[in-house]
Amino acid sequence: MFIISLMMIQCNGQNNKSISQKAEQGDAEAQFKLANMYSLGDSVAKDNEKAIYWMQKSADNAYPEAQFEIAQAYYDGAGVEKNQQKAVEWFKKSAENGFAKAQYNLGVMYEKGYVVAIDKTVAAQWYQKAAQQGHINAQFNLGLLYYYGTGVDKDLAKAKKWFQKAANQGSNDARQNLEIISKQEKNLSPENIKKFEDTKQKAEQGNAEARYELGIMYANGSGVNQNPELAYSWIEKSAAQDYPLALNTLALMYYTGKGKPLDRAQAVTLFEKSAKQGNSDAQFQLALMYYSGNAVTQNLKHAFDLFK
Repeated sequence: MFIISLMMIQCNGQNNKSISQKAEQGDAEAQFKLANMYSLGDSVAKDNEKAIYWMQKSADNAYPEAQFEIAQAYYDGAGVEKNQQKAVEWFKKSAENGFAKAQYNLGVMYEKGYVVAIDKTVAAQWYQKAAQQGHINAQFNLGLLYYYGTGVDKDLAKAKKWFQKAANQGSNDARQNLEIISKQEKNLSPENIKKFEDTKQKAEQGNAEARYELGIMYANGSGVNQNPELAYSWIEKSAAQDYPLALNTLALMYYTGKGKPLDRAQAVTLFEKSAKQGNSDAQFQLALMYYSGNAVTQNLKHAFDLFK
């Protein structure tokens, strides 16, 4: 065991000497390896100054990963004086030499406006380069840009393509987005679009039930893109005609403060109108309120009558 260990030590020593010699001779890869050895204290005494020195040498010799590490150092002020403009310069050099992590970082910086001016088009270009090399976060972010049409033309097929690639690498967010898109596509099927158009026509003619259904379609994105404002508007129009389902839904909006300002008194009025027309959901909600004394004076008898 001692002889084997001694041989390994001798071998490692020779290997380290070889790396050091190659680094001195200007070999960029060896310079990068030596920098990491000094940074980690791997087979040499840990020395951050020497780590930065050799990392800079490697970066100056156009080694992409070293250029990325130097960019990170300048960005964070780790081992060098913080200089984020220099960081951008080195990220660009690394990215232009094909290093995916640098390409992704530039994408984020241009998308969010970190250090550089916001430019979603440039962000998309860098994400594209990194995504094509399999960078999972770049694939996901590029999918988002195509989904929303930010920095690129809106393209649902391309959004799905990049979300799928990210999902294949284990991105749960990408999987969830694919599920959302699938649901949206189903909601916008020809059948649902036709149903929406028919309902809209009836609603515009003043039909209270159609007005309520149209509001729900706008709320859920069924047969049409989601539009909460139009959803609330049509539900209000239906409620103004005393349609019980619309009254109950509008009451819930006032009761929860979602879609309407919080107004429990108005909610009670609308619940009462809906309940009087036999709406069981409104009756149950009122029963709970009278039982607990929530927004109304507690009245157990009335509560139990409503529960029946």
